[in-house]
Amino acid sequence: MTSSIMVVAKSDFFVNKFEQPSLRNALNLKDFLEQTGDYDRVSLFQRADDFRPVGEWVEMAELEC
Repeated sequence: MTSSIMVVAKSDFFVNKFEQPSLRNALNLKDFLEQTGDYDRVSLFQRADDFRPVGEWVEMAELEC
């Protein structure tokens, strides 16, 4: 079984992708990676379940608390 949530961290030189088993884990990892200051941008992506091509990932909107 594959994860449906991924954290993507980008800098000027590289991109790291981390598949996560839950939204909570993904948010925790996103917060941690943002605090390190090593990345220019950290985003959450979710596997598209609608009529998009199989395996396509879409960026999740920012969550407001």
